[in-house]
Amino acid sequence: VCTTALEIQTHHVRRLRDACRECRCIRLYVFATQGPPSQDWETGILRALEPILAGTPLAASREATLNTFLEVEGDLQARYPDMRYSELLARVHAELAARAHPEHTSTAADEEAHAAFGQSIGTWPVFPDTLDALARLSKHFKLTVLSNVDRASFAHTQRVLEGPPEAQRFAFAAVYTAEDAGAYK
Repeated sequence: VCTTALEIQTHHVRRLRDACRECRCIRLYVFATQGPPSQDWETGILRALEPILAGTPLAASREATLNTFLEVEGDLQARYPDMRYSELLARVHAELAARAHPEHTSTAADEEAHAAFGQSIGTWPVFPDTLDALARLSKHFKLTVLSNVDRASFAHTQRVLEGPPEAQRFAFAAVYTAEDAGAYK
């Protein structure tokens, strides 16, 4: 039984690889890396939002918090399709702070907190099985990233996934981000 999105994908890739071993029809495997299947974005976001949402109705449940986050993020992505993801996250943080504390007047410290949240993507944890699964997949496929973030935000995750230059587990064949496309997926 597959327990994570990456295990499910790995299972399907293994079946495809076995079916196509003779014809070698799969040359490239494209997948998202910011968020499922490789990064636990939910935990990363919840941890980073805790300081502004603690004790407010927006923190009533994990599901409520994430749904509100996704609503605000989606609205901002539609309004600003070419905005860097780190800047978009900062705006999401500002909007959530305003919703959580409507009586509060924004300060310079708040602006710093918004910017820090925008940079928090580099601290979002990677699922435990991701590194091994990607290393195994890279032996059979060229791995190409299609990520819904900007290049700078993805750079940290790429270093974590590939490994340090002196002990690299694999290298992505290509990386395409929302910044490259000028739009979010």
